[in-house]
Amino acid sequence: MPSGENIDDLDNTNFVSNDRLAEILERTDASPAQVEAAVALNEEARLRALRLGLLVLATVSALAIVPASRLPGYRPGEVPESVATGAAPAGRE
Repeated sequence: MPSGENIDDLDNTNFVSNDRLAEILERTDASPAQVEAAVALNEEARLRALRLGLLVLATVSALAIVPASRLPGYRPGEVPESVATGAAPAGRE
């Protein structure tokens, strides 16, 4: 059975590298096969979390196209003077 100190060490961590996990588990009574399985599981979980994070970022980026498509289609040099300076349009004072 792992000691309470080792469990607390893992419970208070957001990210655990494979080396750190193996080091902590080797101080317990876990068999080498169990340590190897835990490290493999940790690696899979980290990859899954990375993929999910990248998917979320890609989704947010794709959704940003919707409001950006509603921006005016000005080209360099075509910006009206009233927009460029913030002044009232000609004839509206």
